[in-house]
Amino acid sequence: LYLDHSREIGSPEYNPLNPDVLLRDDLRTYKTAAERDSVRNMTERHKSATNLTLSNVRKERVGKSALKPHFYDLENFAFSYAYSRERTSDDETEFYNKDQHRGGFTYSFAMQPKPVKPFDKVKLFSGNNWKIIKDFNFYYQPKNLSFSTEIYRDYEETLLRNKSAALVIIKPTYFKQFTWQRTYGLQYDLSRTLHLQYSATANARVDEPIGPIQSQSATDSIWRSIAQGGTMQNFQQMINASYELPINKLPYMDFLRVPLSYRTTFNYQGTTQALAAMGGVLQSSTTMQASATANMTTLYNKIPILKKAN
Repeated sequence: LYLDHSREIGSPEYNPLNPDVLLRDDLRTYKTAAERDSVRNMTERHKSATNLTLSNVRKERVGKSALKPHFYDLENFAFSYAYSRERTSDDETEFYNKDQHRGGFTYSFAMQPKPVKPFDKVKLFSGNNWKIIKDFNFYYQPKNLSFSTEIYRDYEETLLRNKSAALVIIKPTYFKQFTWQRTYGLQYDLSRTLHLQYSATANARVDEPIGPIQSQSATDSIWRSIAQGGTMQNFQQMINASYELPINKLPYMDFLRVPLSYRTTFNYQGTTQALAAMGGVLQSSTTMQASATANMTTLYNKIPILKKAN
């Protein structure tokens, strides 16, 4: 937990609206306190900032929960939130308001599943010739699950001062950024020789109306965008799979190793709101590999004459 608040007030020696005159001398020319306060408000620099951070808030595993974890345990989650607020005004800027929110959580659960061997204790498959069946195994649980999400909101509002004698209409300007990032991860060993990994990252933009959010319809449009997961700006996913053929389980073939691997990726690159009509960019790739190795020493040891020579 981190919290801080600061406030700054800067009073110039000379009046920024009339740089040749000392500010204290210029204030004496006004008859009422309201007029002097108005000039001070326009010439002094005021800045206040507030920051609040909650980082990695989580519940530690203690007692029985540490001995036997479950995928639904609260200890699998970690929460973070940060808020930053800034208010500034000076002789150039009537007001500058900035609010930033960043919040999210992560979920991670690691398991140590034991393999299931349905034929391991079957006497019929006890010989070496039936090793390919006896050693058959599978896992009914994944090895690791992970998910994280983070929402970032930046809202800035600026209004410049009218420093001329003319009637100039100056309206506030706005800068808004609303993004939503999500990551996914899965590691699943289907068996001792078949491994699967999946990972994905999604970066989305939460659309909102132009200008200040001052109406119910504007608020509803933001919630609709959130409910739809936002507008996808970038999406990446990857799948890795590896498998070792059980050819070494066959009689007299234990000197061979045949590993296989498969990898595929998919990328989507979105565009800005101004260029939405141009669409996005899609990319994908797939790689498959296969190899074979032979341990000749193991092979020679199966032949009596060569075994003696070895």
